[in-house]
Amino acid sequence: MSYLTVAHVQDRLRKNYAVLYTERGEDAADETIVAEDIEAAEADIHSYLAGRYTVPVTDAEACKLLKHWALVLLQEIAYGAIPGREVPKNLAAQVTGLRARLQKIADGELSLGTATEIPAAEAGIAGEFIADGPAPVFERDNMKGF
Repeated sequence: MSYLTVAHVQDRLRKNYAVLYTERGEDAADETIVAEDIEAAEADIHSYLAGRYTVPVTDAEACKLLKHWALVLLQEIAYGAIPGREVPKNLAAQVTGLRARLQKIADGELSLGTATEIPAAEAGIAGEFIADGPAPVFERDNMKGF
């Protein structure tokens, strides 16, 4: 499942879409690059969410928010791909704020408010961990006096 489509990217970037995604000497935007940027933006979001949520998130309300966030990150990727071109200051500020919110989600301080949260027992190793291997060389009995 993807939160974004090429049409979402076109709508967000408007006139800049052609500038950012049309390679020199070509007549049309390269939708393969757009799709790769969409995947990169969504993967970035998932890297923060995966510890607490099943990704991709499928809750309809959460997906609206994640679509917006993915568009912000995609814009950063698109502007950053052009050598010598700086990311617009207002976009850089949005990305900084977004990454802070994503980190709060990863740290458990903020929630998407969905029922797709991973139960605590499934979030990591629960209980005990048993590993099989050779007998230890240094044990209590043969280490007495050291």
